[in-house]
Amino acid sequence: MTESQSFGRFWLLIAAMVLACLPGIVFRVAGIHPEPVAAAMIFGLAILAAAFLLSWGAETAEMDISQGLALAIIAIIAVLPEYAIDFVLAWKAGADPAEAEKGLAIANMTGGNRLLIGVGWPIVFAIFFFRTRLKELVVDRQRSLELAFLSVATCLLYTSDAADE
Repeated sequence: MTESQSFGRFWLLIAAMVLACLPGIVFRVAGIHPEPVAAAMIFGLAILAAAFLLSWGAETAEMDISQGLALAIIAIIAVLPEYAIDFVLAWKAGADPAEAEKGLAIANMTGGNRLLIGVGWPIVFAIFFFRTRLKELVVDRQRSLELAFLSVATCLLYTSDAADE
C-alpha cells in the first residue's frame, strides 16, 4: 500500500466515524425520540464513534503537546457529562431537601466509577490478551503513580459498596 493510499484510508475512517456520529447529534438537536432499542443503538454507535475520534485526536495532539496533557484533556472531556449530571442533581437537592434524601448524585458518581473499574479496565486487558496472548501485562514504572491512585480508588469504591450492603 502506498503512502497516499494509506493517507486516504485514514481520512476515510475519520469520515466514517463523523458519519456514525451524525444521527445521534441530529436526533438530539431535533428532539427526535426513537423507540428505546433503536435509540440505544443510534446513540451507542454515536458515542463509540465519538470515542474513536477523541482518541485519534489525542494521539495527534501528542505531536504538539505532552502525552500527559493530551490524556488529561481527554479525561476531562470524558468525565464532564458525569459531573454535569452530578451538578444538576446537587442543585436540585439544595433547592428541595426531599431530593437530597434520594442520594441520586452519589449513586450517579459511584455508578460511573463502577462501570470504569468493573468494565473498562477488564476490557483493556481482554483486548491486550487477545492481541498478544500474553497473560501478564507489564506496565512502565512511569505509570506507577497513576496505578497506585487507581488501586486506592478501586479499594475505596468496593469498600464503600460493601459497607452499604
